[in-house]
Amino acid sequence: MNHDVPWEKIGAALEFANKAIRDNLPVRKTVMSRDDPELENVRIKLDRIAEDEEITVVSIGDIDLSACSGIHVMETGELGMLFVDRKVSAGKDGIAIHFKVGSAAQDAAMALANTCLQIIDETGSKPEDIVRTVANMKRDLALAAEARKAAAKQQIREMVPENIGGTDVYCGMFADADRKTLTDAAEGFKSKGGVAAFVSVSDTVSVILASGTSKLDCKKALPAVLGMFGGRGGGKPDFAQGGISDPSKAKDVYDSLIAEIRKNL
Repeated sequence: MNHDVPWEKIGAALEFANKAIRDNLPVRKTVMSRDDPELENVRIKLDRIAEDEEITVVSIGDIDLSACSGIHVMETGELGMLFVDRKVSAGKDGIAIHFKVGSAAQDAAMALANTCLQIIDETGSKPEDIVRTVANMKRDLALAAEARKAAAKQQIREMVPENIGGTDVYCGMFADADRKTLTDAAEGFKSKGGVAAFVSVSDTVSVILASGTSKLDCKKALPAVLGMFGGRGGGKPDFAQGGISDPSKAKDVYDSLIAEIRKNL
């Protein structure tokens, strides 16, 4: 079950809370007995309160009545402002909503507003359209990712191996390919006794090297190649991966990797 809370609902709760702050409602604390009939109007989990403990109840104007033994303000106006600045995962099927109060809330709201205005400017959108604009961009990115994945799979299906020293070697350069697609293909070629050398280029360069023969030790070969370009790699003798930060050197990395494979096979 998904227990996420939509931002629309968070926004409505935030509006309600800040109105209560502006209304400067009184906050009162009283003590009630366990058999008080008024207890049924209180938000409370009696199973969490020991039989011999007093039940401290806090009221906020006429909008809330709950059991709480913490420290409270005398009036809601003392809070100044409440602002939710993020929600994060809090384990399986749960989220945590983070908020700030007072001057910290004002500072967080202004900082986030400035960030949103920059995003609006970068996307060429209007403030009232920015959510829809970002949603459309997210959808387009997902479609582009699926297209790249399909293109990589097609490229892999059409690969013709080069036989080097009696071993089939499958090599390819890809444009920002899905890592799992490349990994699965490399594992498949390796399982048949072949070698796979894949280079994927985006903002950085990612390299996968798999070997189904003892003649090529991926754990040694890949770091040796990437080290020449300021990159790093690691893994096992039959499978290693790594990369470099400069995409302009992708072809040089690819050529050096093929040369290293030839030297070993």
